Amino acid sequence: MSIERCTRQLGSTGRRGAKGDKAMSADSAVKELTTPVRTCPVCESTSSRPFLDFAEWRVNRCRSCGMVFLANPPAYEYLSQEHAWTSSYEQESQSRRRREPILHALEDVFRALRYRLRPDRLGRLIGAYGLDGCILDLGCGRGHRSVRKLPPTATPFGIEIEPGPARVAEQVFAQRGGTAWCVPALEGLSNLQDVSMDGALLIAYLEHETQPGPVLGELARVLRADAPVIIKVPNHASVNRWVRGRRWCGYRLPDHVNYFTPGTLKMLLARCGFVVVRSRFTDHLPFSDGLWLVARRLDPASPGSEK
Repeated sequence: MSIERCTRQLGSTGRRGAKGDKAMSADSAVKELTTPVRTCPVCESTSSRPFLDFAEWRVNRCRSCGMVFLANPPAYEYLSQEHAWTSSYEQESQSRRRREPILHALEDVFRALRYRLRPDRLGRLIGAYGLDGCILDLGCGRGHRSVRKLPPTATPFGIEIEPGPARVAEQVFAQRGGTAWCVPALEGLSNLQDVSMDGALLIAYLEHETQPGPVLGELARVLRADAPVIIKVPNHASVNRWVRGRRWCGYRLPDHVNYFTPGTLKMLLARCGFVVVRSRFTDHLPFSDGLWLVARRLDPASPGSEK
């Protein structure tokens, strides 16, 4: 499928801000950059209670469904500039390494061992669930992940809020017939044609998205029926989170705004038109900080899910 047929208004590149918007002043007050206090991103309840406080950032827990989320997240402009993921991730990693060097070294060892024992989980899931054709990568970064993992017959498309990585992804995806757009995900999805994508990757993305429900609803619209979606987020139900408390590696504020468990992620997907087809014990082990899940765009003609 051509780029023009996939898009409504963005054109062949759809780049907006890819050359970089004017940076915000360093002394901008955080309160001026935050959105209003959020409703629950899973059930939309307005009733939540404090769960954790990190300086100016308030993490709440929904009284209705138990979802944990950042109640006062930054606006998109702040996340894409002052707290761009590529820079904030490196800063946070260095900070944790300085604070707890021994623990950080042990985590590196166990992470390497886990990758050795169960290599290339994403690649195996892509093969097992047949991701091919036009594949949309939300939060695609520089695009290298999609190009490396997807089959050579796939055409990668991406949406990325950071201008620098989006520029790289646009060039990388163009070599495979696709492109990337530098816009917030909801805006980018709204400009895609109905049933124009054959699958999607949401790897380390949903924890950053302040509007996961509307985004998943739009994603369901642009996916063909029964299209597979591979998701990875931090696992708020992990034993590590209980043991480490507020020092848990998944608490990355303010760029992590949603803290999913297997249960809350399934609730959100069901509300947005998806059916979960894979969520095994091995996909979210108790001591693992990662949560993997595979869903499909619900086809009303064939309800049900795989076990």
